[in-house]
Amino acid sequence: MSVTRRTSGYDRAASRGVVLIFVAGILTLLAALGMAFYAATHSSTQSAIRYDDMVRAELLSRAGINEAIARLREQAFRAGESPADPWYSTDWLRGAQRRLSYAYGDGKDNAPEDGIVDNEPGEPRQPYTRALSSSAGENSDRYALEIEDAASKININACDNLAVVLDNLCRLIGPPLVPADPDLLQPRRWYVESGNTLTAYACNTLDTAAQRDLYYELDAHGRPVQKDQAPYSGMLGGLGKVSDGTAVYGDGYAIAGYRSRNGPFQTVEELKQALTYVERNGNAQPDDPLETLEIEAKLAALRPHVTTHSWIDTNTVCTGKFEWVTAPQQPVTLPSVRHIATGLLEEKVPCQILIDRDKSWVADDPVNDPLNRRGSLRGSYVSIVNGHGAGQLRRV
Repeated sequence: MSVTRRTSGYDRAASRGVVLIFVAGILTLLAALGMAFYAATHSSTQSAIRYDDMVRAELLSRAGINEAIARLREQAFRAGESPADPWYSTDWLRGAQRRLSYAYGDGKDNAPEDGIVDNEPGEPRQPYTRALSSSAGENSDRYALEIEDAASKININACDNLAVVLDNLCRLIGPPLVPADPDLLQPRRWYVESGNTLTAYACNTLDTAAQRDLYYELDAHGRPVQKDQAPYSGMLGGLGKVSDGTAVYGDGYAIAGYRSRNGPFQTVEELKQALTYVERNGNAQPDDPLETLEIEAKLAALRPHVTTHSWIDTNTVCTGKFEWVTAPQQPVTLPSVRHIATGLLEEKVPCQILIDRDKSWVADDPVNDPLNRRGSLRGSYVSIVNGHGAGQLRRV
């Protein structure tokens, strides 16, 4: 006996549905793989383009730097420095106008029918220094030089008498920069040694032989002391001056003190950490919009006049005047000192302290900086020129 199984239409439709779902899943996976391959290919193409642009930009910048060095050396060999030299980015002979250094001129009459070739008077030059190729258009790969004379600026990492120089700069520029109060800068030693007769030098009662780092003093929040804080508010009130929230010793001494505590500045932008401001919201942080604006305005005023790197003449001698000297019979004991000859760390060493209130040196850290990479005076020589001990040579 034979049995025949009949397939219903419902079974055939279910089989076709399963196949359709299976095929749709495969197509979805293929589409996802295709999109992944497309994304990878597109990303590789864009990366190659960007890498090509980066290499071209780096080579252009290197070419610009080397051209500037070569042309400056050539010009120094041919003649002395002149304010009309083409490398100056400020044209002092024409109202201090800003311009490019070595603006490009090819010696041709590029301006139609003006009859004047480049490099002659009256011919406007190109808005770039040199073009090397034309990858994106005619003369598209170009660079522009702006050369500045760092040696004519104040090196905030190597300037002798930095605090006084910066304080004088603050007086010259004026607001928003704050200079030190001139009455509180007068050395009280002159009042003491005059038998209390020169009262013009008696204003700053904190200026004593036992007071160290007077002009770089910080308050409880780590900020330079302000005029509305005691005892300075009383001193200024006695002089008939206003006791506001500005720094007693101004921005110049604040910058010098910051460098002494933290070492050399890495960039000019780091000056924002040292500049003073008027506290407005009471949290001792420069987070108020007006506080931030004040700091930015001060940095903008200082930026054209300061630098962190410049040529330094290591043969020059730093000179100073010591207003107070602790007596040898009452030496100051330092917690730790690095011995110059042996390099060993010695503790509780009696030392004699010499104070020059106008200067600020990088603080020595014999424990954490045994090789003196911060640049303190450790190992330097002090020559006593006049006064008690004249003619002696001491090593710090």
